[in-house]
Amino acid sequence: MPHPSHFPAPTRPLVIDGVSRSFGDRRVLSDISFTASPGDRLALVGENGTGKSTLLRGLGRLLKPRG
Repeated sequence: MPHPSHFPAPTRPLVIDGVSRSFGDRRVLSDISFTASPGDRLALVGENGTGKSTLLRGLGRLLKPRG
């Protein structure tokens, strides 16, 4: 895996708008929205089972989008 400094710096903001996710009847994420500008640092904080990993998997495209 290349060192992070070898990746190009982002030039546009990351915009997340209205992300929701359910597994069966369990709603894990509900209408999550935020914008992060290049250079911003973010932290996901919450108790176990609140959707932090699910959000990151979605952002990394490890989860398939649902129409």
